[in-house]
Amino acid sequence: MKLLIAVLSIIFLAIPVAPQNRSAPTKANSTHSNIGQGSTDPLKDRLAALEKRVADLESTVAYYKYLIDQKQVKYDSVQLDPSSHSFQRLDSDTSTFLVSIDDASPYLNGYRIKLSVGNPSNAKFTGIKVKVQWARAYDYNKFSSDSYKQWHDSIHEKEVTLTDDLKPGVWNKVDLDLLPAATSVRLDLE
Repeated sequence: MKLLIAVLSIIFLAIPVAPQNRSAPTKANSTHSNIGQGSTDPLKDRLAALEKRVADLESTVAYYKYLIDQKQVKYDSVQLDPSSHSFQRLDSDTSTFLVSIDDASPYLNGYRIKLSVGNPSNAKFTGIKVKVQWARAYDYNKFSSDSYKQWHDSIHEKEVTLTDDLKPGVWNKVDLDLLPAATSVRLDLE
């Protein structure tokens, strides 16, 4: 609400005032004589110009608000498919990382996931905590509320503290053991 009030104040301060004729009022340019004669066309024109200016400024503010909102989108989780090697963006409070799966191989009664974590910053990160969720891939073609609930109840979750540092400017290799896991896995990282 404070931001909105500040923006409205700027809008009203930014409306230019039409230059006023500083000469002595005459019958031809006297506002009183125009109003008295019922001629409001100059006032209507000025009001229309001001309304157009306000509408233009409101459009400009809406556009810049949209741009600011787009800059504030935070990618605080990623969904990774072990069959795809594409990367996704993951934002933390301190940096942005790029995450992809290099390999997913059976391990005990689950999977060992080998990730590449890109650290595009110049900072080294130590003791990173990652919240991991995994489950079998859900087949939306066979959707029903019961099957979805059953799938949702099967989601596993754990928090992992990475033992290796995330070095700056490189793709860092990270291994995660997901136990237990079904035959196909959907991996969510936060």
